[in-house]
This record gives sequence, C-alpha cells and structure tokens, in this order.
Amino acid sequence: MPHLIVDGSDEENFKKIKGFANKYKITIVHFDYNIHHGPGMAYGFQKIETDQILLLDSDLIIYNKGFVEDFQSKLRPESYGIGAVYWGNRIDSDTEGINYLHPACTLINRNIALQYPLPSLYCSPMMAPMRFMHERGIVLIQDEPWVHDDFSGGPNILDVVAPNVHYVRHHWAGTIKRFGRCGV
Repeated sequence: MPHLIVDGSDEENFKKIKGFANKYKITIVHFDYNIHHGPGMAYGFQKIETDQILLLDSDLIIYNKGFVEDFQSKLRPESYGIGAVYWGNRIDSDTEGINYLHPACTLINRNIALQYPLPSLYCSPMMAPMRFMHERGIVLIQDEPWVHDDFSGGPNILDVVAPNVHYVRHHWAGTIKRFGRCGV
C-alpha cells in the first residue's frame, strides 16, 4: 500500500520528516501552512490512487500488526469505510445525534468516499460526509468493536499500556493540545 503523508507543519518540522520519504518509499506533500485535518484528508482522498485509503492519526501508536488485514477482510465493497462509529451531537444542533466514523484509525473505500462530500473541518473532519449520509438515511459505515476497545481510556492512555490492546492506542490529544476544545 503506498503511503501519502499530507504535512501542514512548519519548515522546521518538515525538515525532520522529509528524510523518511526516501528511506521508507513514502510520498510527503508539504504545505507551508497548516492545511488542517479535514482539508488534508480531502487532498489525500483526491490524490491517492489506491482503491482503499487507510487513515491513521499522528498520535496513534501501533502495538500489534494485522489490523489492516483485519479491516480489509471485513470492509464490504459497498461501504464508505470501517472503524470506530460514534453517536454524537451534530455541530449545528444540541439535540440531534448522528453516526460518525472517526478517522483516527479507519479504512475507506476511496471510490465510494469520492461520491460524497469530502472531509472538511480541522476537528470532526468527517462531519460533512457523515451528515450528508445521515440526512438521506444512507448507512454505509461499519463499526469495528476492537477499535473502540483500543481507543478506550481517554487522553492519558499512554501512561498505562493496557494488556488487552488488540492493535493500536490513540492518545486523543493531537488537535486538543494544539487548538484547544474541538468546535467550529
């Protein structure tokens, strides 16, 4: 699977990571400004040429191999993607809930995703496609229980490595630490 990193960091950080491009045969597209999470993902959706797109947050730690293969064995061809699906409030409403496919560790069917609005926000970047599907009663996202298990524990999960980790841990702190409370 080819690797595409969409980097919106400053020049100093980019200098640190650009050496990985040749070493690991990855493509790094650098923007000299913070492109933000959603627009960076949208750029990647449009530029990558594989049938599937694996989304991984930068504060995700991989402990065990095999999660990509597990996702691939379960992702249905007609699905938008598979990962942790959460029920929560819409950005523009205090009461109505919406199913939200969290992009921290998700496998996407690219050709399906390109039929819907692209990710757009820095926080909750998948809100546009999820809202679009919700409003039309379209159910194309798959919930994977091990992702919820591995994501449990909140922002301090790195302090204690739980023995029951399936594949990954998510620190839940990248956007919050840089920008404060998520919101638009």
